Amino acid sequence: MVLKALRYFLLFSLSSSFLQGQIVNIEQFRSSKDTSHWSFSEQFNFGLLQNTQRLMSFNNSSGLQFQQKKFRSIFLTNFSFSRTNNNDIERSGFLHLRFENSIRKYWSLEYFGQAQMDVPLKINQRYLLGAGLRASLHKRKKLSFYTGHLLMVEYDEEIETGLQHQDLRLSSYLNLNWHPSQDFTCLLITYYQPRLDKFADYRISFQGQLSFKIWKSLSFTFNAQYAFDAFPVALPNIPQQTYKLSNGINFKL
Repeated sequence: MVLKALRYFLLFSLSSSFLQGQIVNIEQFRSSKDTSHWSFSEQFNFGLLQNTQRLMSFNNSSGLQFQQKKFRSIFLTNFSFSRTNNNDIERSGFLHLRFENSIRKYWSLEYFGQAQMDVPLKINQRYLLGAGLRASLHKRKKLSFYTGHLLMVEYDEEIETGLQHQDLRLSSYLNLNWHPSQDFTCLLITYYQPRLDKFADYRISFQGQLSFKIWKSLSFTFNAQYAFDAFPVALPNIPQQTYKLSNGINFKL
């Protein structure tokens, strides 16, 4: 079973699309345990293909979480690199720090900061600071729903145009966590992020992850992302819609 899963992982990693949106999925790194503890997650993908050209791809995602009673902190890192001959197809990454403090049975306060870059989408740097409320709509052992609504300040600097943007946005999300068994997990989340002074300038993102445990702390994961940005960087080759399909091995403690 393990060898079969690894075989499919290698084949699919070489054929996946590597366009990526700009909204970070935090939910896959949250732990549902209520006891005080540290947890760590690491996911690594690598692909190499040689025919008329050489294609090399690499992705590393890691998450560190600490939870104590009503307080939770999460630190995430991600770096993606894809290159063919002398051309970069993708070079992007982010650092994300988030704090959550429970104030009622179903309500929590959230605070976060994020630094990000994305060369293919011509974003030299993007910084975010935000705070707001997170609510539990339905919480059971196998199925749970969450929603969050946060205000965030955003600073953007574009690569080729040199333009800078400072905006105030709403960041709302709806999250579904489904755990039908200890060996299978399904996570779905949708984000909506409009500018408060111009609602026509908005971003929408849908992200999903399927995870199958293959051995103790190791899982095989399949990830799908779709993002729409109504006003991306103002260059003719920058699309409004991006998507990413990937899979790999996840190690979690």
